[in-house]
Parts: sequence; structure tokens; C-alpha cells
Amino acid sequence: MPSRGFVKVRRRGITWGLRLENYLDREIFLHGEFEPRTTELVREFLKPGMRVLDVGANFGYFTLIFARLVGTTGRVWAFEPAQTYRERLFWHLRENAVTDRVVVLDYGLSAREETRVLHIGDSSATLHPAADEASLGSETIRLRSLDGVAGELALPRIDLVKVDIDGHEPYFLAGAERLLAAQRPALVMEFSQNNLATFGGDVLKLKDQIERLGYELFSEKTGRPFATPNEFLIECGNYAFSANVWARARQ
Repeated sequence: MPSRGFVKVRRRGITWGLRLENYLDREIFLHGEFEPRTTELVREFLKPGMRVLDVGANFGYFTLIFARLVGTTGRVWAFEPAQTYRERLFWHLRENAVTDRVVVLDYGLSAREETRVLHIGDSSATLHPAADEASLGSETIRLRSLDGVAGELALPRIDLVKVDIDGHEPYFLAGAERLLAAQRPALVMEFSQNNLATFGGDVLKLKDQIERLGYELFSEKTGRPFATPNEFLIECGNYAFSANVWARARQ
């Protein structure tokens, strides 16, 4: 495979425009998918007609999968504040003919409305860059709360909320408590210890925050609730890599 440059390829029924110098793009080029276990569980969970929030859509890897699974009767709301990635997201939606079922929002979700500086990396962007994280530039972005925009967007009942915002997840939850309490959607959320630690957070605090909202966390590896805090930390507490965790409302 070439090491750099733009290529247009088709993988697993989806057309991608990939920049091969970027890690995420290379994974799709080589393997046809990214985060295979999360992808597998998403395919098992979503059905035609469902509604999904994609918080931190990037260039649309999960957005496209969501859109294909929910079909013409479903809907996806994709939140991507970085223009760098949003332009690629629009390209992918057009190339795959799913613009009719995806609403793209040009702001991020947080605890309150404000503007912040977003640091852009080769495969993601973050408000909480780790010390060893390379930055290719920055953008000033707008942040809003999910509770504050739910009425404006006329959100119906949401079935799944995917959150991958590189350490800003606690702020998202603080601004989404009313919607989560009222609708109880399933959650799939990134736990990135390296990014969380940059503002005094950690994976255990994020776990507690989700549980206080009435959710139970499940391991992607086993499909079962975490049996002990140590089991959770082994899967989610590593500084070298992030982990995705599913959460379901307690009955």
C-alpha cells in the first residue's frame, strides 16, 4: 500500500476517501473497518427506523455505518465541530447517498454554551491534548449542551448515543442529564485515560458519573457487566490506548 496520499476505495459496501498518512484511514484501507468489536456490536444493536446521536463524528466512520443500518426510516444526528473533519464527513455522506438520513451539526456538545480551542490531530481532535499528543493545528469551535439543543432540533426518542470526544465525555454527560433521564438511550462511550487525565479526570470518575445517571456499564470483550473495579481498569484504564464501553439504563 502507498504510505501517503489520497485514495478512493470501497470497503464492505462503503465508499471511503482516505488519506493514507493518517492512522484511522490506514486501518480502514487495510482491514475495511476500525474498532472491529464496537463495529460488530453496533451492527447487532441497530435496526431500521432507529435514531442515533453521533457525538464526535469525525469524518464519518460510524456515521456511515449508523446511516446504513437505520435505513431511510431512521435518522442520525452527527455532531462534528472541526471543519477539517466535517468537510470530509459531508464528502462521505454524498458519496454514499445517505444525506437524506443524516443531520450534520457544526458544534460540539458539552456542559454549557461557550467557545474553546480544539486541537487537531491526524485522526482525531481534542479539547484535552495529552502532553505527548502531536497537534497539526487548531480551530476555535462552538460548544453547546445536548439538553439545550434537544428542543431546537426537535429530537424524537433516541435509541443510541455514541460519544467519542477525546476526554470531554464528562462535560457532555453534565449537559445531557435531562435527555438521558427522560429517554434512557443506550450509550457507547470512549474511555481515554490519557486525555481524561489532562484536566484531573480519570476513567473511574467517568464510570461513576455514568452510573449515577442510572446506567450499568458493560465490557465489549465479554458482553457482561464489569464484575469488579479491577476488571474495569484492566480494560479501560490504560494510558497507552482508549477503550469503548457500552452502557444500558438499569431497569
